[in-house]
Amino acid sequence: MAQPIAFSPDSKYLYLSVGDRQRMTPAQDPNQPLGKILRLTLDGKPAPGNPMAGKTGAATVPVIDPPEDTEKAKTAPIVRMYTFSGPNLTPSETWASGFRTPYGLAFAPDGRLWELEHGPRGGDELNLIERGRNYGWPLVSYGRNYNGVPIPSPDTRPDLTRPVIYWVPVIAPGNLMFYKGAMFPQWNGSAFASGLASEALVRIMFDGKGGARAVQRWNVRRRVRDVEVAPDGALWMIEDANPGGLFRLTPLGTAVAAPAAQPPTSAPGPTAPGPAASAPANADRVKSLIANNNCLLCHRVGREGGDIGSSLNGVGTRRTADQIRAAIVSPPPTTSTGMKNPMPSYEKTIAGEDLRSLVRYLSSLPANP
Repeated sequence: MAQPIAFSPDSKYLYLSVGDRQRMTPAQDPNQPLGKILRLTLDGKPAPGNPMAGKTGAATVPVIDPPEDTEKAKTAPIVRMYTFSGPNLTPSETWASGFRTPYGLAFAPDGRLWELEHGPRGGDELNLIERGRNYGWPLVSYGRNYNGVPIPSPDTRPDLTRPVIYWVPVIAPGNLMFYKGAMFPQWNGSAFASGLASEALVRIMFDGKGGARAVQRWNVRRRVRDVEVAPDGALWMIEDANPGGLFRLTPLGTAVAAPAAQPPTSAPGPTAPGPAASAPANADRVKSLIANNNCLLCHRVGREGGDIGSSLNGVGTRRTADQIRAAIVSPPPTTSTGMKNPMPSYEKTIAGEDLRSLVRYLSSLPANP
């Protein structure tokens, strides 16, 4: 089971979520860490300011086998007793209680902490985590036990904190993360929940006042264990399957990105004569063209890129501007070693001033970076 953690925005504290391990009742036992969110200092001690700071719990606690449902959990037989090796610090570590199976824990840009958890049959929850709150499990749920035995609704217990969002049927969350990036600027501040059994990706919007709503849901037809945002703003999903897969999500029409080309780190070497040898007017644009058209999957520029094809450094000393242009627009069918050339034609994707700038840039690269 996933036990997500989150560091506070000021980097002073660690929030650690602990599931109920299908034992149910320990989530309401202040002596046991199961079903809690713990708040610790970075060296693992109870954090100052916790609701029960300074308090210790019972030296021994009962252990039960996973019961069939929440009703049988109330009278489940004790199979053994667990004795803590030192003082039971669970009460002083606890920040909030009453959780079933947390799979997501993340701070929003405004500093609020959100938790995403699996419900039973229905009742997956998104909770706004606040100091000392009790979130109800297993006393209440918007879902039912797997065997159909009902669970009281959170609406019957105003003393317990209700989820901000719940899902019936479940999405079976994989994780929770907040988006910040340039590739999908309209999503900045939104959160994404990955879906396992639902094979979905869910976008959640927040109102900045503690409210939230699920606004988009995409059926990706894969069990999504985790979704994260890359430095360039793309979304990456990892599939929970055998053999599984790793997928990059970008706006429609965006090419697969490779590492950006780096500027030369040494003095320029010989270059082809004439206008082609002059530096392009927009070097950043050219480097973007190289990256976004996968050139660096095979070729190198400076110290960056692949090593399947020849280095692009010093290409101007090996070919004329017309030869470079022709190789981009209509690559030869085979490489210099006689192998099939994997390079596609860029005639329709790189043209006009982009093509001229790219040729000038390649012609200006030093032979020895």
